[in-house]
Amino acid sequence: MDYLLRDAHFCGVSFGLYDYLRILHTVRVERFGFDKRRHPVWLAKGEHSLEQFLYARFFMYWTVYYHKTTRGFESLFEAILRRAKMVGRSITFLRGVKRLLQGKVSLGDFLLLDDSVMLAQITEWTHSRDKVLRDLCARFLARDGFKPVGPVKEHADVKMYAARERAKEYLEDRRLPADSYFLESTSVATAYDYYHPEEETGERSQKNSIILRDERGRCEISRRFEGVRALTKERSRNTYWYVPREHAGALSRMLAPYVGE
Repeated sequence: MDYLLRDAHFCGVSFGLYDYLRILHTVRVERFGFDKRRHPVWLAKGEHSLEQFLYARFFMYWTVYYHKTTRGFESLFEAILRRAKMVGRSITFLRGVKRLLQGKVSLGDFLLLDDSVMLAQITEWTHSRDKVLRDLCARFLARDGFKPVGPVKEHADVKMYAARERAKEYLEDRRLPADSYFLESTSVATAYDYYHPEEETGERSQKNSIILRDERGRCEISRRFEGVRALTKERSRNTYWYVPREHAGALSRMLAPYVGE
């Protein structure tokens, strides 16, 4: 719950807010289910705060976390780390960053890698001898992100893949490595999903169902609120390509047949 409140505050939006104290004060732990394990259960008097929490998740994901500009900068950040890993011997690393790229980071090191450390690292890399890394970092710090091209039509075909390869070749011909300058981001998420015993998976289990209890017994929250039930069916999926702004015009025309409204 915590990250929604912090992100809503720093993004200056109100739809990520909800009554978290009510949620905390109405939770109980009870044993139930076929395994008789302990699960959190909420009293009915907290149900509207839980409903509010799920709507907050929905709006924050689709207006902040999965906004095309946010995803573009996340993709650019990932491209910076990939390039840094590729040219690692010729650049300087701050504490913990190198181990992060090697997949050897400890919990203690990871907790030190906050925004200030990563921004300092990216600033350091603007002086790298590697032209690509230097350029990507400069774009990131100047908030000069890549331009989104999309959303990409869901039904891909051979022609679309061919067009994408031509777009990459266009960049490679201009000495812009496609793995750093042609980025792709796909988002698939739902604000809340409940336990489906007929199709049980690791993502949908009794552990992450929100259970309410009143004088009639226990029930999963989407059975109480029609709006929440609608959220469980909201599985929007979209893909964007991200390209340098100075080449966006040419690449957008090249990829236009495969981009939706």
